[in-house]
Amino acid sequence: MRNKVIFTLLSLSALLAFLVIGCSPDHPGHPTDWTGPTGPSALTSYVAIGNSLTAGFMDAGLISNGQLNSYPRLIAGQMGLNIAKDSPEFAQPYIASPGIGSTTTGIPADQVAGVLHWDSNSISLLGLTPLDDIEILLEKPGVPTPYNNLGVPGA
Repeated sequence: MRNKVIFTLLSLSALLAFLVIGCSPDHPGHPTDWTGPTGPSALTSYVAIGNSLTAGFMDAGLISNGQLNSYPRLIAGQMGLNIAKDSPEFAQPYIASPGIGSTTTGIPADQVAGVLHWDSNSISLLGLTPLDDIEILLEKPGVPTPYNNLGVPGA
């Protein structure tokens, strides 16, 4: 029993010694003021491909306020790209209100449900759009069609 206690104390002492020796107040060997590459090796665009998380799916559907918080748009902003809605540096197809929802219960076949909305008493659909007019939901702020965020819910 005494040998076990001595072995445990020596092991803990050795571990503590390694931890103390391994830590130092020195600065890391790499610079913290790193800047990205310039010239031909620089990134010229950022494209995200994915599912509903990539697209900005929120409130059971796609709507521009959810798309403004999509992670590819946030990453593009951190990369220094202009992420304004009308910017050609990071473009994505924004969906106007009432959005394109995923709810189908009790909706006529020729209607597309909007996103869900909480009105402090209950949850309801924000609205309906005729299936033939679904194209009008696409906000067209003048951005080019080669989009940078190609997220498709359900992909």
